[in-house]
Amino acid sequence: MAGHATFGLIGTFLLLSFLGGSVVESSASEVQELTDLNFDRYVDGTSPWMIDVYAPWCGPCKALAPVWEDLARELKPLGIRVGRIDGPANKVSLQRLRVAHFPHLFHVIGDELREVPSMARSLEELQDFALTGWRSTQPRRGCSSPVSTCGRAIDWVQELELGTYGCTRSMA
Repeated sequence: MAGHATFGLIGTFLLLSFLGGSVVESSASEVQELTDLNFDRYVDGTSPWMIDVYAPWCGPCKALAPVWEDLARELKPLGIRVGRIDGPANKVSLQRLRVAHFPHLFHVIGDELREVPSMARSLEELQDFALTGWRSTQPRRGCSSPVSTCGRAIDWVQELELGTYGCTRSMA
């Protein structure tokens, strides 16, 4: 029986290999998946972030994905986190960040949120922006920044009003 189990595992491995599948992932992603539910837990002001808001059907988003993975690997040793948000699946985040198009890229440091210029799409341009280029871009500050204390409070109240903060609205 042990021989049959071994043959079964080897056969499965060979079949997956033949079909292009993978039994063991070659490398884990360094890109953090952000959602409406975990955004505030991860993007808490303690680390700088580069954030990509994408749509799964978006061609330019798909083209950016491997560059975003490379960016995450390059920035991790420097203490800069890289994340992405599936925009259509996370409507609260779309509203909070005021996303107007896909992909929509942001840089967050402390309580300041900056939009990455739409022409920055190469690994080098994105690295430059993450390291120093953000300084030449005006941030959203105060209540207009969704990562500031005031902005988070306003967003929380709006989520309560919309019934998206785990509350249900009664139609009495």
